[in-house]
Amino acid sequence: VRSIFVSSGIIVMIFGVLLGTQGVKRLTDTVESIEDNNEEVSEIVTEAGGVLTYLSETGQVAKAYGEDILLYLNGFCPNNPAIEQITGIDFDTVTTLTASELEEIAQFVDTDVVRTQDAINQVAETTEDIDDYLEWYNDSDLVSLAIMGALVILPGLLIAGSILASCEMITEALQCSLSWCILPLYILVVIMSWIGCSGLVITAMMNADFCLGGAEKNS
Repeated sequence: VRSIFVSSGIIVMIFGVLLGTQGVKRLTDTVESIEDNNEEVSEIVTEAGGVLTYLSETGQVAKAYGEDILLYLNGFCPNNPAIEQITGIDFDTVTTLTASELEEIAQFVDTDVVRTQDAINQVAETTEDIDDYLEWYNDSDLVSLAIMGALVILPGLLIAGSILASCEMITEALQCSLSWCILPLYILVVIMSWIGCSGLVITAMMNADFCLGGAEKNS
């Protein structure tokens, strides 16, 4: 039983080292990729917001011009009813058509542009949430390092205790500390490492789903 425990502890220590070298490195690469992509999306959202603001102002101006055209040009030159025959231009029809086109522009702004603005706002909120998650990851670096260190140190202590016990060199105080302190901490660390590995899988899937996926645009 002790040999099996020692072998299992060595395997855990090896996986702890691999988690600290390969797993965290890949996770860091994934986080950096997500951060770069999220920054690009934020810039696009900002630019799109500026365009939508300009379109909104254009719609308001178009609506005001349409109202002014109907106000000032409808029934153009009423004192000279023959102006249409003289110029060959139907001013009333041109005025109505122009005001109608400007009104359509204003309606486009009130409908499609507003819906697009709502979608842009949702994207902006999503990018902010991603920034919060990334900030949380950066703040949890020390916790991750502590867990990885514990995956190496705690099994090593238990293996040492098992070897001492097999040689009948272990003291009662050491055995008590291993049983009631080190072993519960080891179990807790193993559970937390399982949760961390699950997080690695999720972030790897997120990185694979990103359109850009890194510095290379074709990746």
